[in-house]
Amino acid sequence: MRSFVRFFRLAGVVTALFAFAFFLSVVRATADAGSGSINCTSDLPAYGALNVTQAMNAGTTGSLTLGGDNNKFIGTCGLTGTIPSGWSVDELGGAALSAAPGSGNAGTFTWNTDDSSFSDPGTFDNSGTFVDESDGFTQQIDVADFLNTGTVRSRSTGLVIGGTSPEFDNRGLVEVERNDSFELAGTFVLDTGGTMQAAGALDIAGSTFEIRGGAVATGVLTSPYRLGVGPSAISFGAGLSASSKGTIDVQVPTTLSGIVPKGWTLALSSSVTARPGSGNAGTIDWTPTTDDASFSDSATFANTGTFGDGAAGYTQQISVQHFTNTGLVYSRAPGFGLAGTSPVFVDQGSVQVTGEGAFALAGTFVLDAHGTIQAGRGLDIAGSTFEVRGGSITSGVAISPYHLGVGPTTISFPPPQQTGSHGTIDVQVPIKVIGSPSKGWKLKLDGGDLTH
Repeated sequence: MRSFVRFFRLAGVVTALFAFAFFLSVVRATADAGSGSINCTSDLPAYGALNVTQAMNAGTTGSLTLGGDNNKFIGTCGLTGTIPSGWSVDELGGAALSAAPGSGNAGTFTWNTDDSSFSDPGTFDNSGTFVDESDGFTQQIDVADFLNTGTVRSRSTGLVIGGTSPEFDNRGLVEVERNDSFELAGTFVLDTGGTMQAAGALDIAGSTFEIRGGAVATGVLTSPYRLGVGPSAISFGAGLSASSKGTIDVQVPTTLSGIVPKGWTLALSSSVTARPGSGNAGTIDWTPTTDDASFSDSATFANTGTFGDGAAGYTQQISVQHFTNTGLVYSRAPGFGLAGTSPVFVDQGSVQVTGEGAFALAGTFVLDAHGTIQAGRGLDIAGSTFEVRGGSITSGVAISPYHLGVGPTTISFPPPQQTGSHGTIDVQVPIKVIGSPSKGWKLKLDGGDLTH
């Protein structure tokens, strides 16, 4: 019996020893989780053959300078593992750093000159601070993918993410300061938790800006996000949170995918081509200094937000085959409207034409249930049909609240009419009337003729 008890006591001691050893291994693995090392080799004549290594262990602090005069860490350098949170690594020039797959930065990594380089064939994981301080120069980062949960900051004229269609996934903070820039020829993902703040230019040239969440902070900017030269694409994911917001100043021809969510604004000074299934629940607005920004969609574009032209004195072209509005469409420009082959515009929301604005359509304008029109100048339907299914025309300050444009025009009142539907149509051109206007509607002849 005693031996039996001694056996279990001994077994308990052994079990405890194994548990303690396992605990130590877990502690050691945790302590080493952020460890890394940098090895540099050089055969430059001024320095002779060099081969040096610096270990950077988690839980320790230190700094390491790569390149520069009289520095032994020069030439070709390689990073293995992760730069720990207590370490800083500076590239002063004369050093090319490449990271092994699985490497990352939890500390501070800084460029300071124009002749340094950085590459990683895998995904580089930055949870620390990754900074370009080379004022007036351009830096090239050749990575397959870059995951940022920390801070990436550009204080140079060109921090460039290169490689073959790289993906930059921002779940942290990207800052572009002063008149500096950040360039990417791949996919920039603004992910959940990510923030972008640009006091200069943040260019995505020939690539895609994909919004899965996050926000663009304005800082001191009028245009917090500017698309660079070359074909670009903007893609909005589904189900974005209410905190996701920002403004994108579209200055190059751009393709739009998805629905612009509430809280987001596209400020257009260039052309946008919407893919089928796209729409707007936020704001799409033309800037007041351009007349060459078109918008097109080969399918049905649904607007539940604000879609308008504030560029007074200019002409904008919307080439959309079928446009459904349950939000607000407004015009302050003399030549704003729908084009294409017999396009259809269905208004179930609000259309406002103010100041010197106009809204032109060579197709069918459907004033549907709950739709309203407020026109202070002209709402032209040239050579097309104005179909009244319901809704109303409110005069506001207009003498002629609805003005039909030049050319043969048809006004249609299909039954049944919505109760309370009303308005006045100032007829200034020959028109054909189909159906009977319901009570509340008035056709005012002002130089035009009516035929049935």
